[in-house]
Amino acid sequence: MNTRSPAYKERGLDVTKMTKKQAIELMMEEPNLIKRPLVMRDAKRYVFGWKPDLYDEVLGD
Repeated sequence: MNTRSPAYKERGLDVTKMTKKQAIELMMEEPNLIKRPLVMRDAKRYVFGWKPDLYDEVLGD
């Protein structure tokens, strides 16, 4: 969770007071809350970091 994100500050969030499920739902709703995304298909196909142009390549069809 990117605690330095403006979205985090605007919402007055406290990561220590949320469940894992709540954190994931918030990150899906507001991608700017993701600090370092990891998109992974298997151990050999993954992208670490914000590189949306590579996500389709890794995930395939």
